Amino acid sequence: MQLIYLVASSVVSILWAFRLPYEWGSDFGGYYAGAMFTDDAYRLYSQYFDHKGPIYYVFLKIIGWFIGFGAPQALFSLALTAFTFFVSLVILVEKKKKSLATLVLVIATISLAQQPTNASIALFLASQILFAYYFTNKYIATSSLVDAAFAGFFATSAVMTRIDAIGYLIWVVGALLVLPNMTREQGSNAVTKFRPLAVAVAAGAVLFVLVVLQMGLSINEMFVANISFNNYYKNVVGGCFYCRSNHFLILLKSGALFVIGYLLIETFKDFRNWIFSKKLLKTLDVVSAQRFYDNGASWTFVFVGVALWIYSGSDKDYHIYLILLSIFVLVIKYGDKLLNGRVLLAVCFSALPFTQEYAKTVWQLVRYPECLSQPFCLKSPALAYKDAVQLMKDGKFLVIIGGRGWPYVFARQKPIVSLNDWWLYSNNTPFATPELQKQFEEVVNMKEDSEILIDKSLYNSDTGSPYLDKIREVYSVKNNLDYYLVLKKH
Repeated sequence: MQLIYLVASSVVSILWAFRLPYEWGSDFGGYYAGAMFTDDAYRLYSQYFDHKGPIYYVFLKIIGWFIGFGAPQALFSLALTAFTFFVSLVILVEKKKKSLATLVLVIATISLAQQPTNASIALFLASQILFAYYFTNKYIATSSLVDAAFAGFFATSAVMTRIDAIGYLIWVVGALLVLPNMTREQGSNAVTKFRPLAVAVAAGAVLFVLVVLQMGLSINEMFVANISFNNYYKNVVGGCFYCRSNHFLILLKSGALFVIGYLLIETFKDFRNWIFSKKLLKTLDVVSAQRFYDNGASWTFVFVGVALWIYSGSDKDYHIYLILLSIFVLVIKYGDKLLNGRVLLAVCFSALPFTQEYAKTVWQLVRYPECLSQPFCLKSPALAYKDAVQLMKDGKFLVIIGGRGWPYVFARQKPIVSLNDWWLYSNNTPFATPELQKQFEEVVNMKEDSEILIDKSLYNSDTGSPYLDKIREVYSVKNNLDYYLVLKKH
């Protein structure tokens, strides 16, 4: 049965990835171009600024080592990202009832239909968190140090994907500390007590060191990009605690809201009895303590997810996975005895109209199959980049202000400025690292008659950025392309 789920998941992942040639999302383009071009001379957080962790870049780069980089390879990388997410769910529903396992994967499939390709990093992050949850729970059941090591590895990987996953890392640390205390035998010492945590920390540390060394990262620059920038973002852009209507709409469309409502009503009594079970607390032998802790760990994991979802304050569609992971865990943990085939049928029936996204993808493939191999096909949004890409291929432009990743990928031209310099120009309180400042000064001080490209919408915006004002001061508009403007130094 697990093989069937994996095959079905691969089909869904490919169908979802097929939207890439008709979308070319900016965020995924940044991740992909970053993986393609970063090296010793063009380092993440230095020459290329981003506020995401390095692990997803490593994931895409490893795929690129095997199959190369380009438009078709980007589609495969996107499909593999989604498939990794489904694999993490498949291993969690192993040995569960068929109706429950199918229900979880159906909800995941429908939720994915609502997501653009920019959700790629959220799906990868979700997979790392679920792997950490799986191996932590496995450790609770087996006390195996190998499972503790994997729990630490994937929890660290999650934090190195997005820093806001640190709540799950803390959850893993707590799980590996509490269980040995609750179940330790007489005479056990501190070494036994802290051994699983030490193993998990060592596994995470090895991953951290390997990534830092392989990508030549600066710890200080990582801190600035992942901590300082996120604080800056919250202060400048702010959270939106009241902009969650679309999140609830996705939960409703996927059937997750119906399932979790049904499940919480049915399990509330059991949960209340578990919390106030005096008998259990008085007879806390090794077996009952492990069961008590197992339930507590799962509910704590759920609370972490809910807290992160609330704290993020983001209305971006892909942040729905912060709360959806909690729903998956509750359904997988407690749904075996309560959820049945009728619930599955109800979810499938209610969600049927919303699967049109997959039908739309198939229809686009049938009508415009050339888009799979030609980025500038008739139905491709990348047509807006075509003229700029041709000029880049001819060697006329290497600097794009406010540029996206895909033009560099299509032109196979390595950037000489950061792909993500948007926050230098897009508001009146710019975020400038020393390297971004250096790149800006090099652009401003280019020789007379030098030409650069700039995002048209950015140039025409009244952002209040002194950096954008300076660009307008020393450059004038020479030509109007489809997506970019050609600026000439005067």
